[in-house]
Amino acid sequence: MASAYLIWLTVSPILRYAVSIEVLLGVIISISTIIGSRAIAQRWCEIIWIIGMSFLVVEAAKHTTYPRWGRLLPYHDVVLRIDPIKIALNSLVLLLGPPEAYAVPSIAAENPTAQFAGIYDSREIRDKINRHTGPIYGLVRMNSPERISVVPEFGLELDQEGCRDFGSSVDHYGFKICHLHRKAIE
Repeated sequence: MASAYLIWLTVSPILRYAVSIEVLLGVIISISTIIGSRAIAQRWCEIIWIIGMSFLVVEAAKHTTYPRWGRLLPYHDVVLRIDPIKIALNSLVLLLGPPEAYAVPSIAAENPTAQFAGIYDSREIRDKINRHTGPIYGLVRMNSPERISVVPEFGLELDQEGCRDFGSSVDHYGFKICHLHRKAIE
C-alpha cells in the first residue's frame, strides 16, 4: 500500500501532501480518546471525554468540503463521459501515449469489434500491427499531439484527413483519433 502511494505521488498531477495526515487522523483521534479516557480515573469524566471527541469528529465532518478532483462539471450521476465516436469494424486502436486508457471502455461500447493496444517499443506490438488485417487508428490526447510522431517507428503513416476530435468530461483537452496506414514498401 505504501509503495502504491509513493508511485501515485510521482505520477499524479494532483499532489495531495496532506493525504497521509488525513488517513492517520482517525487513528490519532481513537488513540487520544483511549489514552484520555484511561488517564481520567472517574467514570463521568470518561463519558464527557468520549462525547467531546465525538462532537469534534461530527463538527469536522460537517465542515469538510470535497475537492472537485479535476472535474470540469459539478458532481453528477455520470462521473466520466466520453463523447461517442464510431470507427470502422474490426479496427485496431493504438493508444499513443498516457493517459488514454480511461477512454477505452467508452470507445469499445460504441465499437464492439475494436481491439486496443498500448503502444510501446515491443516486438509483440509490432507483430500485432503486422498481423492485423483491418483498419488501424491512433488515439492521442489533444494536449499531446506530438505523440503521433511515434507511428513511423511502427511502419505506419498518419492520414492527416482522417483525424477526428472528440471530448471527455475529465478535462477540456479531449482526444484525437486518426486513421493510420501502413507505409508503402520502397
